[in-house]
Amino acid sequence: MTPLTLIFIIIWVLTASVLIAVFFHNMQKKKQGKTFSKEFNHLALSVGLSKNDIKDIKDILVKSGISKPYLIFSDANLLEKVILENIESVEKSNLPPEEKEKRILALFEIKRKIFNHYHSMREGLRSTMEIEANQLLSMKVGSLGKFYTILIMNDRKNLICSMPEIKEPFSLDWKDKPVEIYFWRYNDAGYVFKSTIENVVNNKRLQSLLIAHTTDIKRIQRREYPRRKARFNCKFFKFSITTSEQGKPVALLGKTHFGVVIDVSPGGASIMSDEVPKKNSNIKLDFAIGEESYIAYGTVMNVVRKKNMYIIHIQFHRMSDRVKNTIYRYVYNYI
Repeated sequence: MTPLTLIFIIIWVLTASVLIAVFFHNMQKKKQGKTFSKEFNHLALSVGLSKNDIKDIKDILVKSGISKPYLIFSDANLLEKVILENIESVEKSNLPPEEKEKRILALFEIKRKIFNHYHSMREGLRSTMEIEANQLLSMKVGSLGKFYTILIMNDRKNLICSMPEIKEPFSLDWKDKPVEIYFWRYNDAGYVFKSTIENVVNNKRLQSLLIAHTTDIKRIQRREYPRRKARFNCKFFKFSITTSEQGKPVALLGKTHFGVVIDVSPGGASIMSDEVPKKNSNIKLDFAIGEESYIAYGTVMNVVRKKNMYIIHIQFHRMSDRVKNTIYRYVYNYI
């Protein structure tokens, strides 16, 4: 075999190897293209993912090497694994801090939307007998008005509820009054049902309303964000926006109030305090998770009196990506 023939054979082998590699690469691309079918896109849209979300979820599924990507919509463990791996990858990257927070927030939002889809498939309460003790109930009682009560005990005969914390509650005629009750089930949805106050208990051991059970209970609204119980010290301030002489917006802060964040989500928080802001007032919230402090802005949606304290429900409307990601990490138990 001449040297020229040997060189020709080597070139031929190399060329064939490159062509085979290109062929298999194209086949792999076609296979990936088929993996993300129209049905995948349709399912992604149906669970609430945006077009940008769908692009991101496809990228991370390819990166994670998931062969059956549609399982992400039914397998919570797979979703958790994929999201956590990609968050850790972003955290270890050399991206600027702001870009890291932006990408991590996009991953958390995808997880939230798909998890909401999981929960929507879960069956809700079928009867008032399934309501758990310590549930806060908003109760409209005939012509008497609206009150808040706590479910003390759920027994076979009745919902045993605390007396509303008002002056002289036993001066009102509660018995046989029709009631319409609304409540949020933790990390589930809002529910409403109608019933009747069957009896009133007033003795040294117990002061309560006995409300009849019903199976006519309706699930009417889902929580948008996951929520977790907490115990964070906090400060909060009422604030308003005015305009400076130069025409620029300026925030005016009121006096400092102190409290404890008792539950939190990326969409809002509940604070226990002995000081009460007015409903619909704007609030700046300064709270600590671990040793770091965080700031969020929101609106007081509701205030409920509980003995000598108040539960203040706040809906967030502004915070940094860093703060929102920290709350997500806390809620999903990543910290």
